[in-house]
Amino acid sequence: MSELWLLPVIGAIIGYTTNVLAIKSLFKPHKPVRFFFWSFQGLLPRYREDLARKAGLALEEEILTLEDMENHWREIGLEEEVEKVLGNYFQEKLSRWLILIPQPVREQIFSGLEKLVKKDIQRGLQEVRDNLAQRLLRESNLGELVADKIMGLDMRKTETLVLQVVSRELRYVEIMGGILGFLVGLGQMFFLRFFSF
Repeated sequence: MSELWLLPVIGAIIGYTTNVLAIKSLFKPHKPVRFFFWSFQGLLPRYREDLARKAGLALEEEILTLEDMENHWREIGLEEEVEKVLGNYFQEKLSRWLILIPQPVREQIFSGLEKLVKKDIQRGLQEVRDNLAQRLLRESNLGELVADKIMGLDMRKTETLVLQVVSRELRYVEIMGGILGFLVGLGQMFFLRFFSF
């Protein structure tokens, strides 16, 4: 009966150790290890291809939509930048062609043509933006590109990256395993102490 106090300590050690091993088994071993008829590999290395494919699919279907791309282009001022470049190009070409026309007349021609061309440029840019976004999403296979990039990552680098992001939370999981193991051992100790036959 005097050894009953060991149950919570042993439970804490078992709970902590099993959680540490479970977290380690997310990443390791990187390559399958065979033990008789049984094969073991870390969870992420084993399902890496499926995870990469699902991440790519999620990007294509859920994360990056046509509307998101159009909004982003508006936010970064892509249309205004293209409009400015085209306007400067147009003005440069016109000034070469109309060099013999006096300056005041040339300025009036510029301002009149600029208004007309600006509307056409805006309409054309909107059409190009819509077509480009649709083509990027439908024909570029962004999901496949993302999946290939994920598959191309070294597993050790992937492990380091994941651990940098969630190491604190994983540490809590390890500690909680110890705490739960201790509580289970404590429960066993009380049960054996008060209800032993």
